[in-house]
Amino acid sequence: PQQACDFLCSAKEDVEAVFSPLIDRNGFIVTPEQLATRTPSRSDALRESADVRKWQKRVGSAKAWRAFSQSRPEQYKEKVRRGVPAAVRGRVWMAMAAARAPPGFRVDGLYATLCARRAEEGGRC
Repeated sequence: PQQACDFLCSAKEDVEAVFSPLIDRNGFIVTPEQLATRTPSRSDALRESADVRKWQKRVGSAKAWRAFSQSRPEQYKEKVRRGVPAAVRGRVWMAMAAARAPPGFRVDGLYATLCARRAEEGGRC
């Protein structure tokens, strides 16, 4: 606390404070009390491992993802709303985004091309 106070008091310019909410293992916002009482038990760990394996199968291939997301849309929505384990969250969000992209949306090398153009203009990527 004292170091933070010293840092803020010694700032020569305006300081912008950004507060982030506490997030649990499944990405939900929780209170400090909820976070403190959520010590995972052995059964919680086993359940989470099983969930991770299931999600890995669902995002293991484009075909598996399409089968899961399109053939059972209500179950898909329910499972996402219940929370995606942190171990596979990035892959799931990427699969969700790609599933909604129109054909031809992705262009290989586009990001690198735009970064190079930005650098030529004197900007950063």
